[in-house]
Amino acid sequence: GGADTDVPISFTNRGTSNDGLRLSLSNVNVPPGWSVALCFADGCYGSGPVDRWHPPGDGETALIRFSIPAGAKAGDSGSATLSGFALRDIDFTVNVSVTITVQ
Repeated sequence: GGADTDVPISFTNRGTSNDGLRLSLSNVNVPPGWSVALCFADGCYGSGPVDRWHPPGDGETALIRFSIPAGAKAGDSGSATLSGFALRDIDFTVNVSVTITVQ
C-alpha cells in the first residue's frame, strides 16, 4: 500500500483573549492518485475551511497530510498551501507553502 506523510505546523494563541483560526488548504498540486487533507488530533477536514478556537496560551498542531499511493516514483512531488486568518484579530494571517518529494 501507499503511505501518509504528515507535515506538522503548530499554532499558539499569544493574544490576551480567545481567538480562532479559519484554516484551509489551497494551491494543491499533486500527481494523479495522491490526495491532501488538513488534519488535527480530532480528525481530517479535507481542504477545509475549518475554524479552530483557543484561549490565550493554548494551541495545537495542524497536519498537512499527503496520502501517496504505493506506485509513486522517486522524484514525484506534491505541494499545498495552508492559509487562513484569525477570526477576531483579522490582521493576523497564515500562509505556509509545503512541497514534499518522494525519495
